[in-house]
Amino acid sequence: MRVGRVVLSVLVIAAFLVSVVSGDPDARMGAGVVYDDVNGRCVLLSGAWDSGHGWSCFGDMWVLDDGVWSELIVGGVPASNNFEMAYSGDDEVIVVFTNDSDYTLVFDLDGNRWRRLRHGDGPIRRGDAGFCYDPVNGVFVMYGGMTDESVEERILNDTWVYDVGSDTWTEMSPVDGPPRTYGCRLVWDSVNEVMLLWGGNLPQEMGAKMDDWWRYDYQQNTWTMIDTEVKPPMRYWQYMAFDQDVVRWLCLVVDLVLGIILVILGSMIMR
Repeated sequence: MRVGRVVLSVLVIAAFLVSVVSGDPDARMGAGVVYDDVNGRCVLLSGAWDSGHGWSCFGDMWVLDDGVWSELIVGGVPASNNFEMAYSGDDEVIVVFTNDSDYTLVFDLDGNRWRRLRHGDGPIRRGDAGFCYDPVNGVFVMYGGMTDESVEERILNDTWVYDVGSDTWTEMSPVDGPPRTYGCRLVWDSVNEVMLLWGGNLPQEMGAKMDDWWRYDYQQNTWTMIDTEVKPPMRYWQYMAFDQDVVRWLCLVVDLVLGIILVILGSMIMR
């Protein structure tokens, strides 16, 4: 059952004269990257570096266009390394949900400006959630994550959707779904027109990371576990993408212990 459609109030609409500075972004961790297929470029947002006195956050935006990096100088860029970021080519926007504030941030790629929208009674702030755009239904889907707010369970298992056109968050409240997890990843399966979720770190009492595949159908508001012949060992904080031409998933694994990067390809077989 779908409940609680929440209208967000626009607090600030920041429009600034935009300038572009050539160069390369500094090394960082925890940045967000999306591909802007309308303009044919990658967009990098924020992240953090070790200043020697703890982690310090960037508050910058960069674009990679035809192999050349340029910094996009625009006001209102969030300085964070704990956020979710997704792109909609239909609306030409980037949506950012951060654990550092009580706002949903929307960047209009056409007008180069940030909008700050108060969550209201929407999802509590969190980091390390699964977050992705559903182009068929025109909504952003978010699952799970970890919050630093005073709640009974800091690791979450709720499902929310955001409609950028009406500036509303809606909690979906499906009957069943994945366990409470953070560090999971959501990707859009353009062949079956569903969301795919894999990986994540489970609560300590459950004693493991997650290696299950889950499929979310927005129209049916259902989560379904998927049986696959091949799946990588359990992990979290991985990166994933969906290859619609051969119906396969790509999992980029960064092993911080061994200092290596592994690329794992696997065929997705739905049952």
